[in-house]
Order: sequence, then C-alpha cells, then structure tokens
Amino acid sequence: MKWRALVLCSLAFSVCHAYRVILSVLLPSLQEEFGMSYASLSVLASAYDFGFFLTLIAGGYAAGRLGRKRAVCSGLALIGLSSLASALAAPGPFWLMVYRVIGGLGFSLYFPAGWSLLAGVFPQQERGRAFGIHTSGSAVGRVYGPLLVGALIGWGSWRLPFGSFGFFSLAAALLLLWGLRGFEDSRERSAVPFGNVFNLLSRKAFLVPCILNGLAMIYFMGTVNFYPLFLSRQMALSGSAVSWLVSLISVVSLFTNPLVGHLSDKVGRRRLIPPALFFGGLVALSLPWYGKQVSPLVYSGLIGLSLSANFSLVITYLTEVDPQFGHPLAIGVYNTIAIGSGLIINVIFGVVADFFGLNAVFLVMAHLLLAGSGAAALLLKAPALPQPAADSLGNAGG
Repeated sequence: MKWRALVLCSLAFSVCHAYRVILSVLLPSLQEEFGMSYASLSVLASAYDFGFFLTLIAGGYAAGRLGRKRAVCSGLALIGLSSLASALAAPGPFWLMVYRVIGGLGFSLYFPAGWSLLAGVFPQQERGRAFGIHTSGSAVGRVYGPLLVGALIGWGSWRLPFGSFGFFSLAAALLLLWGLRGFEDSRERSAVPFGNVFNLLSRKAFLVPCILNGLAMIYFMGTVNFYPLFLSRQMALSGSAVSWLVSLISVVSLFTNPLVGHLSDKVGRRRLIPPALFFGGLVALSLPWYGKQVSPLVYSGLIGLSLSANFSLVITYLTEVDPQFGHPLAIGVYNTIAIGSGLIINVIFGVVADFFGLNAVFLVMAHLLLAGSGAAALLLKAPALPQPAADSLGNAGG
C-alpha cells in the first residue's frame, strides 16, 4: 500500500504543479492580449500561490478533520473545477486571478494531507527516497503542463489549455479516490489542537527549516515566473520554444530528485542543504551575465538540477528533527511561512523588473540564496534540539 500511495500522491502533486506553471508559460500571451505590466503579471502569476498561502493552515486543519485520503482527492477536484472556470468564465485578468486563488485552496487541501500521508506510511530511513520521488511528481507536472500549453496554444486562445487541464484534473481526482480506497487513515476526523502546533514556532528545530524552505520557495517562484519572461523578452524566443525549455527544467528535476533523496539518506540532509542553496545562487547569478552567450538548454538543465537540490532536502530534514511535523496542520504552518516569503519577494521581483529590468531580478535572487547558504551552514552546525518525549499531535506514522 505504501508504494501505491506514493505513486498516486506523486500524480496528485504533479497536477498541483502543472496547474501552477501553465499560467507561467502563458504570461507572454496574456501580457500581449491585455497590455499588462510586469508588476501586474507578477500579481496574476502569484494568485494561485496566494490562495494556497491564505488557506494552507485551514487546509491542514481540514485534512485532520476530513482524513488525509478525502483531503487529497477533494483538493485535486477543486483544482480541476478552478481550471474549467478559468477557461469558461474568466473575461479578463481579474476573474482569472479569482479562479486561480480558488485553485490555490485546492492545493492547500492536498499539500499538508499528501506529505503527512507519506510521512505516515514510510519509516524515517526511507523518507529521503520517498520524498524525492514525490517531489519528482512536481517535476512531472512541470513537464507536461508547459507541453500541454505548447501543443494547444496554436489551436486556440489561452482558454483551451485551461479547459483541457480541468478535465484532466477531475479524471486524476477520480483515479486517486479509486486507488486509495483501501487506505486506512487513523487520523480520520481527528480533533486537532491549534495551540500545540503554533508552539512549534518557538523551536529552533522547526523555525530554521521554515526559513530555509522560504529561500527555496523564493528561488522556485522567481524561476518559474521570470525565467519564461527572460527567454521570451531577453532572448526573443518563440512561445513554443519557451514551453520546451521550461519543460526541460522539469525533466532534469524528474530524474535528479530521487537521486538527491537517495544521497540524502546516505550522507545526511544537514550536510547537503547549504551547498544546494549555494549552487542555486551561482546559477541565478550567472544568468544575467552569460544567459545570452550560453545555450538556454544548458541553463534550463542547471536550473532543474538546482531546484531538485533545494526542495525535498529541507522537508525531509524537518521530519527527522521534529516528529510533530507528521501532522497535516503542522505541515500547513510550515509551508505557510515559506509561501508567504515567496509571495512577498515575488511581488518585489515584479517591481524590480519594471524599474531595473529582468536581469536585476536574478541578481537579487542570487544574493539572497548565497547569503542563505552561509547562514544555513552556521545554523545547521548546532545539534538539533532533543525530540519531545510525547507527541501531543499524534504519532507521525498515523
């Protein structure tokens, strides 16, 4: 059952991330059709994550009340309905933003429930590989999402990819419901004390990974939203070429995520996190200087590799140092901090791009990651705080 759950959750995670990136690839088309500024595009591109951010803690609480199986299926269905509404009932950017926010609510239902479900069925010594494969699901979504746009954009407007993706998401939700029918969730409709979760914020073992995950989220959101614009505006590439290059990022992540997870099981997450952030900073720093001289294929590959190295490491590390992380609500609190950081910085990136150009975005991003790498090396040197004798939120194994 644990491997079936991993495959199905990876599929669901791929849908969540495909929905995130299909809009990113369509940003040049939307800018041309509606005459939007970079700052406006940044706000629209952040709408999905904004809805995710606003409802993530509530989504974690709902996952505890509904049960993780019901939460992952409901979240996926809501994303599908949001995509259909974007295709059929969005006359302009405002309503498209509203429906994207609703889709973020679906992601907020899936995210804490999916990670908690996997933390419950996999033992600690296997979580690096399991979380790496699950994270590869996001890479799979970032592959077929842009390819879907590239295949359909020539057949109609930007609405056609949204409509097609909506039907696909609803079909995936039905498959998930069928595939997890035998899964027994011991947290089904369990009461969740809010206070015990928020007490986590006073612990270094919880707060440090939250900060590191925030840096990884800034890198991810900045890359997803501004790299396609860089390829389109700075390098004058066509929409289909941009779609293929964005997909290449995810192809690289798809194959390297499990390898990074396996390596982290052997070497340890604490040793790998600082160099992962440093590598991401170097990639972002070199893009403004060498982006036009080096093949975009090379940069897409480097970005994909650096994204692989920055995500599952931190979340797996946190499951080791704090067993309360196994609860969906704790995961909701954890990722709310990261998404909030990413949203704030992403809006700032949009303003920076309007005033100083797209190159300045990647320079700012690079300095944040390089500074974060040094801070991580210092913060992760100290031994983790002792684990509490009793887990007041329930055992992570569910």
